[in-house]
Amino acid sequence: AILASQSVTLPIVVFLMVTLTAQIAAGAIASEKENKTLETLLTLPVKRTTIVASKIGGTAVMGLIAALTYTFGMRSYIGSSFGGSNVSLGDLGIRITPQGILLFGVVVFLTVAFALSLAMLLAIFSEDVQSANTVVSSVILPLAFPSFILMYTDLSSLPKAAAYALLSDPFTHPIVAYQWMLAGEYARIAWSIGYLSAAALALLYLTARAFSGEKILTAKMGWGRRRR
Repeated sequence: AILASQSVTLPIVVFLMVTLTAQIAAGAIASEKENKTLETLLTLPVKRTTIVASKIGGTAVMGLIAALTYTFGMRSYIGSSFGGSNVSLGDLGIRITPQGILLFGVVVFLTVAFALSLAMLLAIFSEDVQSANTVVSSVILPLAFPSFILMYTDLSSLPKAAAYALLSDPFTHPIVAYQWMLAGEYARIAWSIGYLSAAALALLYLTARAFSGEKILTAKMGWGRRRR
């Protein structure tokens, strides 16, 4: 019951964490474009990369706090659904080390950074907050949905092609990293960190390049809006 509750809770937490932080990041950029305050921000004597990093860093901290809140809440709810067993992971012979917790935290942070970079990049081409929310939902939600497959199956039981396809999705890595943390397979978590770092840095570079030009002030695309 304990292991089942963990497999149910974590995908839901990851899904909520990713969607929440992405909506916050996209809304922040779209709101500044809509209210014409982005022009003033970009004229300040601050590097554009610093602006991007600051927005991502601040929202990532909020995302981590939200993730912890959702984790404790969902664990309490799921635990009561399974009868509130007093058995702990330690009773099952599973030991979580500080090293494992640290590595898992890095995976979660990089996943949030990837989602934020993608959301900010998409929000650049939105005219307002409503359009930004529409495009972020239409792009990020399909990327997050495959993580729910891991609620019903183990990665090692899938064919290699299917397993690699799931691992190519950055949003599945917090779930498999948690499983690897329980199993003490820290080398696999390190590989996950390397993959997420490359994906997050690539999106950060693209987002910074988009902010470095002046087209960010005029880039518009009416996502989900009807034009008269």
